Amino acid sequence: MNFGLDPLDFLKRLPPLAISAVHLGGGKWIASGRGERRLLDDHLHDVPQAVFDLLDEVAAYTPRPLTAILERDGNYPPIERLLRELDMARSAIECGRARRMAKLEAA
Repeated sequence: MNFGLDPLDFLKRLPPLAISAVHLGGGKWIASGRGERRLLDDHLHDVPQAVFDLLDEVAAYTPRPLTAILERDGNYPPIERLLRELDMARSAIECGRARRMAKLEAA
């Protein structure tokens, strides 16, 4: 986000076998010293849907098992909300893996 790169294009430049863990965290939009809009990865906010969507893409791209790390450094929500985020991460990985398998079977 902060470097103006397309996340999917960037993902495709990484060797798929090099990916084994994914950090998930929320953040907030701030203004930089130059007035630009930046996303501050502060681990204080819920993980946005766009991150789960990208996790789905990562799971479809890499063949290795994935470790998803949900990070919170404060502003802790009720445990039910954290568990819901973990469920969303699991679901994203499952969906990505299913798409990967369907693509391999079709080939």
